[in-house]
Amino acid sequence: MNRTTSHDLSSSSRFGFCDLLRALACLMVFWDQNGPMRFPDWRGTQLVRTYICNPLGVIEDFGNMGVMLFFLISGFLFAFSLEKSKQLVPMLLKRLIRILVPLMAITVVFYGVQAVYGFMIGAPTYFAQFGFGDWFQSATLLSYFLSHPDAIYGVTWFLVPLIVFQLLGTLSYGLMRRRELPCCLLMTVGFMALFWAVGRFPGCFGILSYLQYLPVLLSGCILYWYRRECFSRKSAGMLLALTFTVFLALCRRCSPDRFSVPESIPLQFFWGAAIFIIVMLLDAQKPFSVPGSVLLLARISFGVYLGQMTFGALALDAALRLWPAIPLGLAILVSFLLTILIAAAFHQWIEKPLGAFLASCQKARRYEQNTSSPGELRKKVSQ
Repeated sequence: MNRTTSHDLSSSSRFGFCDLLRALACLMVFWDQNGPMRFPDWRGTQLVRTYICNPLGVIEDFGNMGVMLFFLISGFLFAFSLEKSKQLVPMLLKRLIRILVPLMAITVVFYGVQAVYGFMIGAPTYFAQFGFGDWFQSATLLSYFLSHPDAIYGVTWFLVPLIVFQLLGTLSYGLMRRRELPCCLLMTVGFMALFWAVGRFPGCFGILSYLQYLPVLLSGCILYWYRRECFSRKSAGMLLALTFTVFLALCRRCSPDRFSVPESIPLQFFWGAAIFIIVMLLDAQKPFSVPGSVLLLARISFGVYLGQMTFGALALDAALRLWPAIPLGLAILVSFLLTILIAAAFHQWIEKPLGAFLASCQKARRYEQNTSSPGELRKKVSQ
């Protein structure tokens, strides 16, 4: 089977459809967290639930579906990184650093911002109740491994399965000598083994509810390798059916109350995968032209995701305090725009410099390896 090269796959559009889907997922999650979750009786909430969410079986007002899209995109792009990386361990470390360092940085900044805001309004904010230990655990994700949720961000749980998946995926891809099909099968077995092992420890049931999303990430990898023509349509369909079956089993174990009802977690996976596959196939026919505003939102989506429940909450509170008569929909829009500005600054001053630093380290490491190779040493000796 002829494979599309990595260059041909990415050079024309920079995975433009992934940018579109990332922006869509960002809007879904922000809407859920700052609209219906905070204001369930608001007219806008009731209209969306009545005419869209309830008929389609959408839970959490599109929030869970948005997370499904994030997972599928992450798995798709992770498979691309595995394929193009000559050395897997440095690639993995780079990805982990680009997750954890910005999380720590934005936590430190927000701690100061919420303290100043509380001083300005003359009352402690919701976040003032947390001590140093809570902030440290939120910045390092330790709260999830200590069997209690993160009460500061509330949304960083998705980083737990993402990090675990990248660890297992890198290990499996290396052990299977970069062969895609054995890698998928090994990761599937690894998910079930890890799930069983973690479940053996008392008090670890909470983290299992996050690990149940590992098959969703693997589905993104499968879709990437299908687009690369590593899998036939039949093979990709069988692998996706296998991962969905495993996901069903994990959901039945972790979320029995949200498994069999019409508004179930597996149904969100179905809708998210359907959207992803349709957009991916359309992009394969004719690559999407991504507007600049959508591309910007996609690039700063990590900052928006982290800032929606922190900076976004403060912005929403400030808007309602300064203008009590402001329409709620307009207040949510103002908080969204301010969150975008903060996320853009976060991307410009933290994410981009960190990415440039890691790229320079990678270049220096390659240069050192090239100059220390036997051939280069012989040239130096002869000179």
